[in-house]
Amino acid sequence: MALILDGTEGVSSTGGTQVIDGMTLDAAAPATTIVTTSAGNVGIGTASPTQTLDVSGNIYSTGSLRMTGGGSAATPSIQPGNDADSGLFLPLANNVGVSTAGVERMRIDSSGKLLIGVTSFTSGGGGTQLGTSGNNEFSSTSTGAVQQLGFHNPNGEVGSIYTTGSSTVFATASDYRLKENATSITGATDRLKRLNPVRFNFIVDADTTVDGFIAHEAQEVVPEAVIGDQDAVDSDGNPKYQGIDQSKLVPLLVAALQEQQAAIESLTARVILLETV
Repeated sequence: MALILDGTEGVSSTGGTQVIDGMTLDAAAPATTIVTTSAGNVGIGTASPTQTLDVSGNIYSTGSLRMTGGGSAATPSIQPGNDADSGLFLPLANNVGVSTAGVERMRIDSSGKLLIGVTSFTSGGGGTQLGTSGNNEFSSTSTGAVQQLGFHNPNGEVGSIYTTGSSTVFATASDYRLKENATSITGATDRLKRLNPVRFNFIVDADTTVDGFIAHEAQEVVPEAVIGDQDAVDSDGNPKYQGIDQSKLVPLLVAALQEQQAAIESLTARVILLETV
């Protein structure tokens, strides 16, 4: 390996390569390992550094990588490849931003909140705010129907959360074009009587009593309302608790109410007939 310092007073070992306006360290000539230029640029793995530190190849560090400056999204401090308008930058003290095409897209602020689409959060001002202490928000500047979240799988969109000017709609896929073999619900009243609504409290909230159902009991009547299996455990033996979507009980409730209403109307007609005899 050769060490050559700039100028005629430099130091060189046998086999070195002379560099006039900088310093070169050669692992084995002619491959250049480290180069400094008269402009003050340092190159590692490149003979023509264009920046203060210009590295050609991967960087490995067992310590921290610090960056300063880069206060504009258009000039990030850490850039992928040759894209000068995309990367990481420091918009404010204790803030980290991510930009693409010269525009800030995401920020983690000094309180640990993740901001997407905004640089600071105002409720109802658009964008997304996520944090570990609650108060998470998906916000839109529109008062019309706006999809805040969509849920997809390989079959397409299977659910969504919309907001309107005054309410929130939790929607599951229900378009008629997705369905077939639709028939009327029969025997709804008998099935309804098998449901067991109860009052209870959760173990972790002993002071709050609520109305509801026991998941596995409701599962016997309306299976699609319950997720998970009774008494299921994971590979470590920990409980995998069941959950219930009580809105899935509504079709059965409506069908049972219609059956009862039909019975009421039939009985009413018979009473009227008897009274007129």
